[in-house]
Amino acid sequence: MFAVGSNDSRKASRRAPRPSPPAVGSHGRGRTARPRTRGLLRRRLAGLSQLAITVAVFVVAILVWALVVNWFDIDQDLVPAPQDVGHALLSGAQKSPSATDGWYHNAYVTGTEMLVGFAIAAVVGVVLAVLVSSSRFTERTIVPFIVAFQAIPKIAVAPLFVIWFGLGISSKIWLTAAVTFFPVFVNTLSGFASVDADSKLLMRAYGATRYQLIRYLVVPSSLPSIFAGFEIGLVFSLTASVVGEFMGGTEGLGSYLAIQQGAINTPGVFAALIILGFMGAIANFLLVLLRKRVLYWVSPTSVIGG
Repeated sequence: MFAVGSNDSRKASRRAPRPSPPAVGSHGRGRTARPRTRGLLRRRLAGLSQLAITVAVFVVAILVWALVVNWFDIDQDLVPAPQDVGHALLSGAQKSPSATDGWYHNAYVTGTEMLVGFAIAAVVGVVLAVLVSSSRFTERTIVPFIVAFQAIPKIAVAPLFVIWFGLGISSKIWLTAAVTFFPVFVNTLSGFASVDADSKLLMRAYGATRYQLIRYLVVPSSLPSIFAGFEIGLVFSLTASVVGEFMGGTEGLGSYLAIQQGAINTPGVFAALIILGFMGAIANFLLVLLRKRVLYWVSPTSVIGG
């Protein structure tokens, strides 16, 4: 009887429904979602606090600037007051987008020269670095000529670009490409040289071709150095486009600066410099966003501009 009773109890225990697992929506998700929400909130608060600090520093700098100019009674032709620079900015912004003495047309011309020249230098610099790094003989033959060309002051060869390509936008684009090329090329070549040799040997042992080696190992491993060259070259591109407009041009922010300087319009010069700084900051910000999207596995401190 005890055996039969025990069998019945076993059957009853088997038929008894098992306890259901705890609901994930009420407890599990809440426990994992709270830390994520707190972390996201902390990051947003940190970003807002950093923005507030930046705005506060900007406001304090403007106030100090105004106080120094008014306190020491500095001549406007030397250092203008902030309100005079603001008036110059506002008057340039109120003009027609096609006006050659306004901000829109000149900023468009300078921005086009900067971006197109930078794009040419980026493509040529990376491609030439790939070709040079593929052969020790090619590297020893070509690199000395590139270094010698870079050693020549670009302001000395800027008139040649004006003679070759005219006073239009073409001469500024090619000058910008020539100035921007070297940092992109050198950083890319340095990135190729720093690729792990054991990884190369491993891929070659598995029968990888030279194209596969470059595509799947060399270029991905060198992307931090390549983007570092891009960030340096982007700064050079804006400087080169303005220098080209200084040397010979009828439009662009560099030409506008030369005109205002000749007229001793110091507020207009300061306003143009502010526009140039704003353009450079926006371009660098967009490049950093692209770098963070592409190099999502790299820490921000390991690349310039993090």
